[in-house]
Amino acid sequence: MKMLASFHHETWTKNSPAMSSQETLYRFYVIISGRMKVSRINPDTGRELTIFLLSPGDVFDVICMLDEHEHHVEVTAIDDLETIYAPLDEVRRWIGQHPEFNKIFTPYFGRQIRLLEELASMTGSVRTVISRHMLKLNKDGIIKSESKHLEIKNLQSFLERAENHIGL
Repeated sequence: MKMLASFHHETWTKNSPAMSSQETLYRFYVIISGRMKVSRINPDTGRELTIFLLSPGDVFDVICMLDEHEHHVEVTAIDDLETIYAPLDEVRRWIGQHPEFNKIFTPYFGRQIRLLEELASMTGSVRTVISRHMLKLNKDGIIKSESKHLEIKNLQSFLERAENHIGL
């Protein structure tokens, strides 16, 4: 498949910082082997908050792919880490041109959003606030949310809402 020819191979050793947030503005990574920790430092407390533990088959960075802005996180190889990456602009084109790619990517993205919701719940974010936003997105036809399934129906509108919400 033509898509596979666009990928390049890259590795990191255990406990080393992996790709930088700048690299993820231009590259879309797929983990082949090993695990990766994605975390953020709370500027008020200095405490590290683990956002994701990614393993083989996971991708990084979905957020940069969607909004084209740097994602300020720390990325660490938990094990020896092997990845492949493709240029981010090319991956964005695939989303528009290849429905079979979307059938895999969209549910994955939904699972990542659910994990973030669970993380927000565990860290004390008010569940009703998240539910209210999800209901509004559902009502406006931007997402379709059913039992254990989340589908983004209008990616552009979803991104615009997210940008407006965080003040971009």
